[in-house]
Amino acid sequence: MERAIEERRAAEERRAQEELRAAAEQAAAERAAQDRAEAERSAAQRRAEAERALAESAAAQRAAERAAAERAATERRMAEQAATERAAAERAAAERAMAEQAAAEKVAAELQAERERRATAARAAAAQQPVPPPLRALEGRESPPARVEASAPTTDLQLVLSPVRSFARLVEVERRIQSLPTVRSLYVRDFRGGIATLTVALRSPMTTEEFASGLRVIDEPQLRLVSGTRNVLEFRIEGEASIA
Repeated sequence: MERAIEERRAAEERRAQEELRAAAEQAAAERAAQDRAEAERSAAQRRAEAERALAESAAAQRAAERAAAERAATERRMAEQAATERAAAERAAAERAMAEQAAAEKVAAELQAERERRATAARAAAAQQPVPPPLRALEGRESPPARVEASAPTTDLQLVLSPVRSFARLVEVERRIQSLPTVRSLYVRDFRGGIATLTVALRSPMTTEEFASGLRVIDEPQLRLVSGTRNVLEFRIEGEASIA
């Protein structure tokens, strides 16, 4: 009887141990399943993050390429515009130079024609009046041309004018000389005691004699050449009272 009770107790203990072992195995299996699920979730999350980072990198690369393409297009347009403006400026400069050259050539031709006309008139007058008239009869006529020293063509000259009765008169004379096509710029360097010194810049090189001849086309005031050196011409304004 006791043996049967012990056997039953032993069987119950074995059954309990088996149940405990089964429960432990089930718990271990559940933990393993949870660990695998967690690992899979972590792996999936890492893959998603990697794919998102790759997508962001690709988007950034595309944005950089697009910005570079836009910048290159802008630079190309600016370069083309600059080239167009430069070409237009060069054409305008060439046309302006051609116009100035044509004007200078026209003035030179007019000066040459004027010299020839004056020479012809002088020869005709000399042929008609072989005997020189008295000195009083010569008053009011054109004085013999002053001697101008031979010089190379230049674009920078100085004019000395006298007598100049006032600054207003000087401005008037300056405006008349400035209107000549051969003159690029002109400014008053000095004005005192009725004597004005003007600095003249020409559009193209001319000798002092050629420029002095060009001033003869100015009707008012009448300028009489007194002397001329390498780049300085001295004129007297006819009809002006001397300044004391």
